[in-house]
Formats: sequence, C-alpha cells, structure tokens
Amino acid sequence: MNKKVVLSVLATAVVASMAASAFAAPKTGLYIGGNVKKFYSNDTLINMTKDARATYKNELKTIGFKNLVYVNFKGQGATIQEMIDLGVKVAMADPLKQSDFSDLYSVVNNDGTISGTEDARSKVDPTTPGELKVESVEAVNGKTIQIKFTTAVLKSTVVESDGTLVDNAISLASLGSAPAVTANSAFAELSEDGKTLTLTAPGPQFFNGEYAVTVTAAVTDANANPVAAYSGIVKNVDTVRPTVKNVTYTDNATAVVWFSEPLKDKGSVVLSDAGATLATFNPGDDFITVDLSGAAAATDITVSVVGAKDFNDNLVSPNPATAVVKKDTTDTVKPTVADIAAISDKVFTVSFSEKLKADPTIAVGGTPLVWDTNATISKDSTGLVYTVTLTNPVSGLQAVAVSSYNDLSNNPGDAYSKVVNFAADTTAPTVASYKVEKIAGVEYLVLTYSEDVTPINAKTINYTQVVDGVESTGSIVTAAGNFSLYNPVSGKSKSVKLDLSTLVNGQYTLSLPVGLVQDLASTPNNSAATTSSVTFTRGSNSDTTAPEVTSVANGADNNTVLVNFNEKLDVASALNINNYSIEAAQIKSAVFTTNGATATVKLTLEAGSVTASGERNITIKNVKDAAGNVITASTKVVNLIENVAPTVTSAKLTDTNEVTVTFSEAVANLTADDFELFVGTESTARPLDGTTPITIVDTKTLKVKVGTAFNATDLNSGIVVKPSATNDVEDAHGNALIFTSKTVTQ
Repeated sequence: MNKKVVLSVLATAVVASMAASAFAAPKTGLYIGGNVKKFYSNDTLINMTKDARATYKNELKTIGFKNLVYVNFKGQGATIQEMIDLGVKVAMADPLKQSDFSDLYSVVNNDGTISGTEDARSKVDPTTPGELKVESVEAVNGKTIQIKFTTAVLKSTVVESDGTLVDNAISLASLGSAPAVTANSAFAELSEDGKTLTLTAPGPQFFNGEYAVTVTAAVTDANANPVAAYSGIVKNVDTVRPTVKNVTYTDNATAVVWFSEPLKDKGSVVLSDAGATLATFNPGDDFITVDLSGAAAATDITVSVVGAKDFNDNLVSPNPATAVVKKDTTDTVKPTVADIAAISDKVFTVSFSEKLKADPTIAVGGTPLVWDTNATISKDSTGLVYTVTLTNPVSGLQAVAVSSYNDLSNNPGDAYSKVVNFAADTTAPTVASYKVEKIAGVEYLVLTYSEDVTPINAKTINYTQVVDGVESTGSIVTAAGNFSLYNPVSGKSKSVKLDLSTLVNGQYTLSLPVGLVQDLASTPNNSAATTSSVTFTRGSNSDTTAPEVTSVANGADNNTVLVNFNEKLDVASALNINNYSIEAAQIKSAVFTTNGATATVKLTLEAGSVTASGERNITIKNVKDAAGNVITASTKVVNLIENVAPTVTSAKLTDTNEVTVTFSEAVANLTADDFELFVGTESTARPLDGTTPITIVDTKTLKVKVGTAFNATDLNSGIVVKPSATNDVEDAHGNALIFTSKTVTQ
C-alpha cells in the first residue's frame, strides 16, 4: 500500500473532523481491519510516540484501502478507498454500514500499548441506510429516462469509455407494442454526485410505451458493493411538445439554439440574415447550429423554426418557434503562442494564450505536419495546450513553426517559430498509484504510471497470498486477455488493468517485473521492477448472470412439483408462490430441498386442484439468484397427475353383522386390514369375521363383516368405521384415500 496516499487522505478527514460536533458513535478515529484490527483515536493519531508511529506505518503497508475506516466526530465515516474514489466530502455523506467494520478492535494508546477493545460494528445501524438501491426510474422525454440511486454509483460500472451504457448492466425490455430500445448502445451520463444516471436511446430509437427496467448487481458503489437488484416498469408516453430552451455560442460566429429535448426532425429553419447558414442537423440532436461567419456583425438575426418534431411526433411549441442570435465582434485581441516545449524526440507541446477555433498549422524542421498522417494532435482539458506526437522521431535542434490559427472570435494569430531541442526519452515509467476496481462485475488491479504506457504480454508477476491465515506463493502471466489499457482515450492511457479473476479471495502482495509496461518513446523504455510491493485485498467478482430453470419434474407424489435452478437463489423471491403459476392448478406452498451450487424448489399443490392428468405449462418469473439477478420469465412443461383423492361417501348397516362402505371413485388395494369398526366410546375395534371379513362388491363398494352381530344397544351407542394404521387404499392415480371416520347409518 502507498502509505503516503493514506496519510494524505486521512489528514484531510481528520482536519474536517475537528470542526465537527462532539457527538460520536462509533468513536472518532481510524479503524484498521484485516489481520491488524486496531483502533487509533484522533488523539493517538496526532500524539503517538515515534516507536508507535513506526508500528502504525508498517501496519498501513499490509492493509488494503478497503480495510481502513475513518470516523469523524459526527459519527460519519468511510473507507480510505471510498475517500480516494469519491472525495472525502461525498464519501463521508454516505452512512456507515456494519459490514465496514471487523468485530472487535484493540484500542491503541499514544505509546503503542493496548488498553481494551472497541466494538464499532455494534454502534452502527444494522438497517444499513446507506445501501445502494434504485430510488426511482422516471421518463424525461421520448428519448431519455433517468435512474436515481440512493447513494453514489461507481461510474465505470455504468458508463463505458465511449459514453454508452456498460453492456448488460441495465436492461430495457419493451412491453406490448412499445418500440425496442437497445440498452447496451444507449448513451449514459452520470451526474456529478453519482446518484442520477441519464440514459438516452441511441440513433433513431425512442421510448413510447412501457418498459421493464432491470438493474443488475454489476452496478456497484465505489467500494464494490452491488446495487440491490431492481426490476420495475417505467411508462414513457411523451405528449409534451418540444420548446426552444436557450442560445449559446461556441465562438463569436457560431450560435447554438438549444431545444428542451432531442428532435427527430428539425422542420423548416428560416434565418433572417442571408449571410447566416445552418450547419448539419442529425436526428437525435437537441440543438441546431447557426454559422454567423457571413452574417452582419452586431445585428439581431431571427431564427424561425417551423414544424420541428420530437421522436413521438410532437410539434415544437409555439409553432413556429423563434430565437434571436447575434454575431459578436467586441473581441479584437489576437491569440498568441505562449510556449513550445519538446517532451521527447517524438512529442512536443504548443501552448496558446486562449482557445482556438480549429487546430493550428504546424511545421517541424520545415516539414508541414499533416494530422493523422505524419503526426497526431490533441488538446488538454483547458483547451490551451496542444500535444503533438510525431509518427517518426526527430533529433537535435529543430525549428517549430506555428501558423493559421484563430481564436473563438475568429481573430487570426501571428505566425510564430521557435527552435527547440528534441532529445530521446530515456526516463522509465514509474508506478504513481494503484487500486482494485470492480469493472462490469470483475475485479481488476489498476496500475497508474507517470506517463502513457503500453501493456506487455508474457510477463510473470509473482505474488504472495494469505488466505484464511495460510501464506503461499503463485504467479500471473500477462496476456492480451487479462492485461490491457484502462479507460484509454484515442488509444492512449497512463493506466493498465490486470484481471484478478484467477485469484481466490485473500490478501496479496505483488512484485511487478521489469518491462511490465513500456512508455511510448521512439525507443520504448521498460518500467523498472517495483522496489516496494503492491499490496491489496482480493474480494470477489460480482455475479451478473440471471439464474435459469434447468428442469421441472414431478415430485414424490401427485401434489408436488420440483423446479430445478442452475445456481443458489435468493430465499424470499424463490419461495414466493406468486412467482410460479401452473395452468389449471393451485400452488399452496414452496420450500427448498436444496439451495447451494444449484437449487431445487418443491412446489406443493392444493389437494384436489388437478382434476385431470396431462401436460401443463408452468411459468417461473421474478425469482432472483443470491446476487440479486432476476430470472428471465421462463415457461416449461410438466405432466401433472390428477390429485383428487378418493373419500368415503357413505357407510351403511346392510345386515346385523355387515357394513357397506361406498367410495367417491374406484379404489385399489382393499384388504381386511384397511378398516376397523368401533361402537360408541369403545377404544378397541370389534373383531371382524374370521372367515369372510370383507367382500369387494366392485371398485367403489366394500362390505365389512364383524364376527358377532351388532345389537340394539350397539345401534343406540353409534357405529363408526375408521381407517386402520395400515390403510393403503388409493385410486388409480396413486392418490391415497382421505377420511378419518364415517358414522354408520341404517
């Protein structure tokens, strides 16, 4: 671990904490988890002795950022990893969770000795109000929906580097006649606080109707905690007409007229100045661009828009709609070249005094540069510094000439030239920082270097791991499939990512080999072997795959059906009988017979609800796996057997020593041991006739004969027929006879 990073972040948190109130639960200070399990109060952090501080720093080296939790005087807290990813203020705003803490921490005194323990976990609300959940899904307009979360989402789990939604993180299933929207191609934008995700339907696609929105566990917070699985319906029927919102300017001669929502058709646009022209409009744009280069200066120009439509064919309001634009000529100051500096024999920068309207013309050593042919050019976030990368290196003193550049007010800059010394880059890239990040549900080690680098394959990274207290060693060999650039822009990045899927959960210390990456110099420089180890805690990859029904089978009797799944299930959803339906049958209950690597749910049917045997459709929906992924509704076929059990419909005394029993349907397995006859309150059954105890009249009728005839006293006391303990009478489908007793009538 980089302890300087920890100390820097911690210092910010401690200073902020000192301005807080005096209430604290759990206690304020730093909780070091993992195998250390120590608590350092603010007082100890500031006033510890030299020896105690040395021990403290060594402890920081062995613990991952996720195992360091700082709590301020308000009882607010966050892991150091969350503070790095989200900033101290945002991270502290999310409530603490019991899972942030170990069970007990040893309390460290200023001199490093231990005095008692601190149970921080017990002082945190077990309801975890900071759990990442979907708060709402709302329609904005016919092209856009917004998903709001209760806490901040890690951007890389929802937004790809190209600005689209991370594949399979969220699904948008159209219902009924609603047109399809391709979720994986939708444009995704996450708000600054990380709590609102705006999705825009791609290309000509649009929302119109109801959509089933499913948010999977691939969406996580900065601490890799997955979102609570969400499935819901959003209705997006856009009847609101688009309007002109405002006007902005990209430069003094380019006006942008913005609308309240994306347009399918801009309609007819009329400009009051013939010198003004309309730039290309693309369906899905929520703006039109007006080129004022040929228009009169400082004069109001009316832009009239007639018949513009949104994607649900709502016309612009009012129709026509108008906006006023103007060419500004108040800026007359020329842009200038502030500096030209060589970075290597292939790279140099050109700094300008203000933003330019277009890329400048540049020549090196008298050779004009043609962008994307013999050089590439890019600008930084300020728009003032341009970085030029030559295809072929140059050396020594070279004249760099800059010309044909204009500022945003179209003021031309003067030609400029400077002689600079191009020298080969001989500085090796070094590790600036590292972190473990979950990307699309998979944990990666992200290494950030001092400059843009290229990952190198077939490099062996040795590691030491501690799993369940047992130390062992191993290695990872880099390849294109597990080692690549992290969030590259135009194919370049200072960071690389290493897939950790092959490693089990535990604590790891890695030694990075020579040449793990190379810089982009004309003669690439190998990264050096790490002099200090890279240490982190391996968690687990998120399960983002929905469960599946592998088979459906009959249970041990006609009243049960077994539904088999391919993985462990969420208990509440799997045992909710409303998530199962069988044609013309009623489900009474659901229980697990297994729920481990696979799962089996036993459905018990209401007795008598299956009145005829045959194949039926069984539909399973809304069942979640243990990670919260929701099953795609699945319909299987099960061959149900009629489960209407036979009963005794009557018992009549047909002779002084004979009772005739009639059944509701044909039965089998009738024997002398199946029935007993009792008189009044007697607890002992009357003995049956030793010669002919029963006579089977037909499949629905049985005569039972006692050895001694009944008398008048017996009739007055009442005669009852009951099933014996060994009764195994059943119908043709195996449904057992149901009755407890039947009073004999005359």
